[in-house]
Amino acid sequence: MKLSGRLRILVTLLLLGTVAAFSEGSGPSIATNDATAVSANSAELHGTINPAGGATAGWFEWGTTSALGKRTDAQIFPEGTAAITFAASIRNLEPRTTYYFRAVLYRAVAGAPIINGDVKTFTTSGDAGPSTTSIIVVTGDATALTSSTATLNGTVNPGGAAVSAWFDWGTSRSLGIARTSSTSQAAPRLCRPRSR
Repeated sequence: MKLSGRLRILVTLLLLGTVAAFSEGSGPSIATNDATAVSANSAELHGTINPAGGATAGWFEWGTTSALGKRTDAQIFPEGTAAITFAASIRNLEPRTTYYFRAVLYRAVAGAPIINGDVKTFTTSGDAGPSTTSIIVVTGDATALTSSTATLNGTVNPGGAAVSAWFDWGTSRSLGIARTSSTSQAAPRLCRPRSR
């Protein structure tokens, strides 16, 4: 059967369109769904896999930047054509922190590529930890010196945390083991205990 030029082009386009449409819909796919049960230190991640007739594995990659860096354990799914939803809980998160995550699919076929879902975010609840700075301790000069007593001076900036402060003193550079005035504080303070 001999086809005219126009008819041949039309038949070719129809066949190519059908093949392209079949190819696009026939492979496995994955979608990253919203996180749920988000608390100050945990969240549940969700995804949907379409295995497209083959056995597949799925997991989540997550982290505090879009580079992710951590992953959940892989979950194995049997052959099938129906969409499968799956979830994984992650714990030990920092409060009031934004996390990035995506669902990932691997088809159990030699040479099959890993398929990544879109990256989504969630932010944990709760209070942020105290902002801390370095702890700074400065030993000041001794004052009120007599033959048997002296006032030891120093300042402590605990960097926003509660700390204990004291003086080690003695008759040599090794100081000895005597200590005076153990103090717990959260704000900068001048320490002036009197030695004995």
